Amino acid sequence: MNTVLQRFIKKVKINNTTGCWEWQASRNNCGYGIFWDNKIHLAHRWIFQYIQKNLQTNDIICHNCDNPKCVNPKHLWQGNHSSNAIDSVVKKRHRTVKLNKKQILDIRASNQSGKKLAKLYAVTQSTICDIRKRRSWRHV
Repeated sequence: MNTVLQRFIKKVKINNTTGCWEWQASRNNCGYGIFWDNKIHLAHRWIFQYIQKNLQTNDIICHNCDNPKCVNPKHLWQGNHSSNAIDSVVKKRHRTVKLNKKQILDIRASNQSGKKLAKLYAVTQSTICDIRKRRSWRHV
């Protein structure tokens, strides 16, 4: 087995209930695993690229399981921002929660994890991530 793949697999714990391969090493503020292989990669993106080998730069890797820690290739699919948005609406992950300007500024200034902030504000971790990275609420 490839030594890089062996190093990757050592950072995974299988959840027998969900079938998710949950990343046990470093994660970003959005809860996604981080893996170093000559540069920093999102772990789910790295394993998908390792297995599929046809990933384009602007493609995103989506989770059937909606678990950001999951790196199980069977739970991952190749998409784009549009298909991911449609998936979130279909799965009822898309919320129309209204946050105010003060909450947005507080989220950006906070050192708390995305998971804790998502729970505090009753939104998803990806919403917190989008706010922090200014993919949403750019005007604030």
